[in-house]
Amino acid sequence: MDKKVIIMSATIPIYIYQKLFGDRVKVIDIRDVEQTGTITQYTKWSCSREGLKRYVGTISNAVGELPVITFNSYGKHFKNPVTKMYFGNCSGYDSLKGIDIAVVGTPHRNTIQYFLTAKVLGVEYKTTETTMSHQKIEYNGFRFKFNCFDNEELREIQLSLIESDLIQAVGRARTLRTSAHVDLYSSFPLRISDEFRF
Repeated sequence: MDKKVIIMSATIPIYIYQKLFGDRVKVIDIRDVEQTGTITQYTKWSCSREGLKRYVGTISNAVGELPVITFNSYGKHFKNPVTKMYFGNCSGYDSLKGIDIAVVGTPHRNTIQYFLTAKVLGVEYKTTETTMSHQKIEYNGFRFKFNCFDNEELREIQLSLIESDLIQAVGRARTLRTSAHVDLYSSFPLRISDEFRF
């Protein structure tokens, strides 16, 4: 039996839902709402796991005593890591509501996850199209350089999942409803960021 289902989410990977359900899904995008709090995004470094090996100390000094959400294995590099929250485990927590925080990282997932997601969605790609390169891309109205797939559909899956993970992490401060401030260190630009520093 067909039923109308309403999904309300700030982090839903829209591309994936559209591939799964085609014209059966209607997207009402209300992402660009005014927030009470603020988000400053620092895009100087990629902040991937690999990149952080070189400059995590510099970023740690910059964030100081702020509670930090980052990769699970990188929390030890910060003075005040949020031990129970990390990329891949951020949704649903409300304990940082109204608190100034830092989010450090660009949460690339294992490439196998992107490939499996693509297969489930019926995305056809050749093995020769599974490479990644640092390239200039356009996404969500931004033009920027990013390490991503050459194949456009694999790239769309990759970017939508990275965006979802970042928004989940930043959202723990509840800047929509509180005056909290978030310092975000990632080369992946978010539309919800108020200010970009390079």
